[in-house]
Amino acid sequence: MKKSYCYPGTQVLRNKLGIRDFDVLSELERETVRLKTMNVHDIRGNFDAKHIKAVHKHLFGDIYPWAGKFRTGDIWKDGSSFCHYWHIESELKKWHAGVVADGFMCEITDKSDVVEHLEQHFAVLDRIHPFREGNGRMERVMIGMLANNAGYHFDISGVSREDWIRASKLATYGTHFPMQNIFDSALKPVDGYDVSKRRLPLIATSDFGVDKSDDYECE
Repeated sequence: MKKSYCYPGTQVLRNKLGIRDFDVLSELERETVRLKTMNVHDIRGNFDAKHIKAVHKHLFGDIYPWAGKFRTGDIWKDGSSFCHYWHIESELKKWHAGVVADGFMCEITDKSDVVEHLEQHFAVLDRIHPFREGNGRMERVMIGMLANNAGYHFDISGVSREDWIRASKLATYGTHFPMQNIFDSALKPVDGYDVSKRRLPLIATSDFGVDKSDDYECE
């Protein structure tokens, strides 16, 4: 029998610390992920599903028992539905094929082209939303790694949460210019760019696949 992702009668996600207060958990999550993001680029992989799971587990593994595991139910947000959970693996294979076709962004250096291709990769990954929570932060890490390959930092610290959410929603429905504008302002050239540090396909990380004995159910 599947367990609910949330504690009964609440919107608080089950967590390793047993925290039942939504605000307390949210604050802990923000601070933990902020610290984890500092060394997330040490998570090596080739931008496939295994790599995405490893990044998510690195960011959220200290808090949630299902970190690094694809969701086992469908989810909605602000009236928008995301990829059906049965199709997550197949859709991520398509996403990965697109990244491979772009040479992992290693051969695209013109900024306008970088903006266009990165935003497209983001929009596709965002529509998939493979996890129960933490998709946006995982997505920004993956896009940041791809941006590094092209010789750019990806810094959205100057973007408001409202503008980001609005642009994300519009990109989901095929209107890309608001998010492209955000990407254009967020991408900054890396000083002394070292091509040897590009995120070319490397040794894949361990498989953090879903443990079927510990399934969760989306509300």
